Amino acid sequence: MGFLRNYETVGNILREAGFLFLARREECEIDGDTIIVNNSNIVPKNCVEEDGDVTNSDVVVVCNGEKLKVKEVDPLEGVITLEEPPVGETSAKVSYRYSTVEIDYAKKARDDVQELIDAKLLQLGNRITGAQGKLRLITRLWAGGLLLSREYGYNTDNDEGAVDGYKKIEEAKSLLDELIKELMTINEDQDDVNGGAGCVLARSEGDLFENPSKKSKIGSEW
Repeated sequence: MGFLRNYETVGNILREAGFLFLARREECEIDGDTIIVNNSNIVPKNCVEEDGDVTNSDVVVVCNGEKLKVKEVDPLEGVITLEEPPVGETSAKVSYRYSTVEIDYAKKARDDVQELIDAKLLQLGNRITGAQGKLRLITRLWAGGLLLSREYGYNTDNDEGAVDGYKKIEEAKSLLDELIKELMTINEDQDDVNGGAGCVLARSEGDLFENPSKKSKIGSEW
């Protein structure tokens, strides 16, 4: 029995869609104790491995060969506040991850996709065997496709990105249909052998009585 908080991380979905980037030693001006980087929507360094909020350790600021201590990060605006500004220095090199899509929107796309997947899986009676990897792939493709179709389909005149998004969505739907057929066959075989005692894989939101995603925030050295 497995319990999955989410089928896929937001970082991997952003990477699938081509909206996750790394700014490495970006030259930025220092204004007092404030640095404004060139890109907004800073995301956690480990967003590919797990979901979370942006912390001070997710940006690395180096000035004159020394790492500066960060007091606060505003991820949406791309503003970094230093604990102490360096004396006589007007610029620093900053490393961080960022996305061209707001992370809250990416989370909503993932949640919507997971609801659609779960609705399709209801026909199996929630009996799923060894499907974690495939569900992860389906979620990544489907949610990534939604982001692509939204960004390029609505905001530009070039529909190449939107077409790529629709292709990912269709691939995800096809993979889900194949998975359901495969699992139905497995469950039928298990019913014959075990009298209906198939394996169960339930996806949990953490707290059984409260969905933490409703109150979530935009949550090594380079």
